[in-house]
Amino acid sequence: MKGSRNPQSAPICTQRTARRKFRYSQVVVFERTFFAKRTNLHGKYDHPFTAFTLDQLNLPSLQAAGVKGVLGSETADFWAADLDNAENKRFVKEFNAKYGRLPSNYAATSYDMVTQLKAAVDELGGNTKEAAKLSAALRKAAYRSVRGVQYRIGKNGFPVDRFVAVEVDGSGPVWSLKSKEVVLEGTADPHLAACPL
Repeated sequence: MKGSRNPQSAPICTQRTARRKFRYSQVVVFERTFFAKRTNLHGKYDHPFTAFTLDQLNLPSLQAAGVKGVLGSETADFWAADLDNAENKRFVKEFNAKYGRLPSNYAATSYDMVTQLKAAVDELGGNTKEAAKLSAALRKAAYRSVRGVQYRIGKNGFPVDRFVAVEVDGSGPVWSLKSKEVVLEGTADPHLAACPL
């Protein structure tokens, strides 16, 4: 597709234009604004369900480009900036004060990871030489998550998480993802049962 920096996005956008329907997409970071603008060229934007296409990292560029067709689009995520819990409110406030923008889900993941790691290392008195003990401490680490729930770690090391529906909201000066209802609870990856650990 002419103008696309990623040839993989050409079939996606061509398919969307031809069918006037598109229900699921995963677009790499630098193609998101292009993708959203392209799918909005031919009439009504039909709010595709997305994975890593509409998030707080990308919404500022979509707002700056005036891609209003993304407003009202919904997806699901484990976190949103407006989740109502004390740890999240503190995190969002301090992040915004330091960086001048709302944090993304990637920032929230990093924050939780470091907080969890610190709790595990503290539990071990700073001794991280034994991998098995560190792994066990990470699984039972007690800390306050920005998610608002204490998610657990599965035996394969991936989180067993909760997901909430989020909607692109343009009612304020900065477009953001507004959290709605919980859509998945205790979600583990599909390979957990097969893990030999």
